Amino acid sequence: MSVLEIAQQFAAALDHDDYDAAGAVMHPNCMYAIREKTIEGPAAILDSYRTASQTGRSTFDELHFASSVSRADTTHAVIEFIDDLVHNGQQHRHRCQQIVTIKNERITVIEHCDLDGERESLDAFKRAVGIV
Repeated sequence: MSVLEIAQQFAAALDHDDYDAAGAVMHPNCMYAIREKTIEGPAAILDSYRTASQTGRSTFDELHFASSVSRADTTHAVIEFIDDLVHNGQQHRHRCQQIVTIKNERITVIEHCDLDGERESLDAFKRAVGIV
């Protein structure tokens, strides 16, 4: 499989909360850097994704995930994740990126990237719909 195909498979699996499929393309020593922390190992990484999904689904009236791979080279791919949120009749789209490093057809590193203004926009939406 190519770097692009592996990244697409990983992203699609997360979009559908299919953690077994996501884990199938992760290296046993995979590391996930998100903001100020690093999570090590597929089980812990997938648990963080699962927890985020469950929290979102229990917080918002509707939550839909989508993704696309915007760039790929021989070892890296950039995945854009899109969360479409609905609460109290209002809609919001939240976006972030994750850069995955792939070696020997397995994801070895995932780096979360908050896009400019996205976290602030999400926080403002939450306040506007009474989630604080």
